[in-house]
Amino acid sequence: MSGRHTRPRHHVGAAGSAVTSAGGSTGSWAGRGERGSASVLGIGVVVGLSTVLVLALGLVAVLVAGQQARTAADLGALAAAGQMVQGLGDDAACARARQVAHEHGTSLQSCVVDPAGASPWPEVTVQVERPVIGTRWTVSVRARAGATAARATPS
Repeated sequence: MSGRHTRPRHHVGAAGSAVTSAGGSTGSWAGRGERGSASVLGIGVVVGLSTVLVLALGLVAVLVAGQQARTAADLGALAAAGQMVQGLGDDAACARARQVAHEHGTSLQSCVVDPAGASPWPEVTVQVERPVIGTRWTVSVRARAGATAARATPS
């Protein structure tokens, strides 16, 4: 130590008593290590919640796009089958399915018409695709309209 004499400074602790370090100086570092930690914690919580929110919104966008694509595929297949029942032909049926798909924000990827499948009723299978808003993803859905094979009924 140098020839100068310094008086230790006293710091009032939590219980009202003076805190002095072993070297004679006050415990001025006692609370400094945690100073600003609440801000860092707050920022971490906000970033974490924001991340969860963005992921949840992405999931919701995929679910909504999927439901809209399923609806468009179902309605397109039903509309095409309706055209076939009226005797308008394959081209008219697929054109109607394309129109319904477009009206519901989807694009028709395929349209397969089986005029006389396993039953006297036509069978139409359509596949539509819908983009997921805010992403490069697309949802692809297939739907079928027509008669189903007869099931044996238990007696």
